[in-house]
Parts: sequence; C-alpha cells; structure tokens
Amino acid sequence: FTTRADTLFGCSFFLLAPESPILKGLVEGSEYEAAVMEVVENAKKITAVERAQGNKEKHGAFTGRYVVNPINGEKVPVWVADYIVADYGTGAVMAVPSHDQRDFEYAQVHNIPMIQVIDGADVSEHAFEKQDYLGKGCRLINSEEFTGLTVEEAKEAITCKLEKAGVARRKVNYHFREWIFARQRYWGEPVPCVYTDDGKTYFLPDDELPLILPELEDYKGRNGQAPLENAT
Repeated sequence: FTTRADTLFGCSFFLLAPESPILKGLVEGSEYEAAVMEVVENAKKITAVERAQGNKEKHGAFTGRYVVNPINGEKVPVWVADYIVADYGTGAVMAVPSHDQRDFEYAQVHNIPMIQVIDGADVSEHAFEKQDYLGKGCRLINSEEFTGLTVEEAKEAITCKLEKAGVARRKVNYHFREWIFARQRYWGEPVPCVYTDDGKTYFLPDDELPLILPELEDYKGRNGQAPLENAT
C-alpha cells in the first residue's frame, strides 16, 4: 500500500508490521527467524500510538525475502519494522528513505541504500518529504520515462501504467471514527461503561455519574499496560 505512487522508483526496501499474519511463515525455520521474532515480541511492549509516531529508535530485521517493484522489476528486500502498524493500509508498505523521514532514519540505522526521485532538495542529511514538495512544481529524477514530469503528473501517469499492467488498483483510504471524547488524564475516553468481575457489562445510569476513578501515583503505566490495570 502507498499514497505516493510518484516515488515508486525510490523504493529501496519494503516493510511489514510486526503483526503481519504472513510474517511468521516468511521466516520460520530460516536464519532470520530469531531476529525477526525478537522485533515482533518487543513491539508488543510499545503502544501503537508510540510506534506510529516513529519517534523512538527504529528497530527492525531483514526477513531474507524480497518483493518485486512492479514499476521497474527491481528486487526489493523485505524488512519488519516496529514503526509500521497493522491498521495502516494493509500493514505492508513500501519504504522510500529519500522522501520519508522515518524511512530515512531506518535506512541509516540498517545501512539500506537511498534513491532520490524528487528533485529540489539535498537528501544527504534529511528526507525531502511530501509536505515540502507537493504543489511546488517539483519534478521527478531517476525515474526512467517519468523523469521530468511534475509530482502530480507522475503520480497519475505511474498509477495508470500499473493499472493497465494489471498489477495495481486505486483505493480510497479513509479511517472513520465514532464521536471522539477528549482524553482526560490517565483513563482515556470517559465512556460510562464498567466491566464487572463476572464479565458482565454495566452502563452507569445518569444518577451514578460522573464515575470517579482512583488517584494513582503512576500515570504512565508500565510494560505496555494502562495505568488502571494495576489499580485494584
């Protein structure tokens, strides 16, 4: 999955989320299994929000597998990375380190090549990301017959080529959420619902609201647990 078809020629590695259902089968019994499964287990200790933000050290491992880039036939190594989350796209995304800062940092840590495909900035120390080049007339480089097209032109042209070849399809990507309450302190969204010890669900009537939760010394939680999980 990608929103940036214009950067396909800059894809130098491919990423799977640690939760990917195909991941175990890709490495089982291979020399890469131990390192990959270590990433999978460690990712369980970090919240999905923290992982998606990509502010932490970029942990990952090579799976020993490759995919073929449909635009140029190049073999691309498949890695697992803890900053990829399963519910974004399909949990399987292309990585373009010259034009995505998280991919840039991951490539630096794991010594993966970088290919610049959008002209207009130096990418030796920082990625040239979409918010910096979209709508500014920047053009493609290192992109075969699409070199010289603007980003907007190339995105459409590359997508059309892939569709005609039968190797890609357009998809409207959206994430619908129910009404969102502001997160209040440590307990998250204040939904008036209680789960009792016998497993039943109890909705508080108006005369029992607001639900007052205990004061805690530690509001951060530990080992992937929410703070209230340790409050008896």
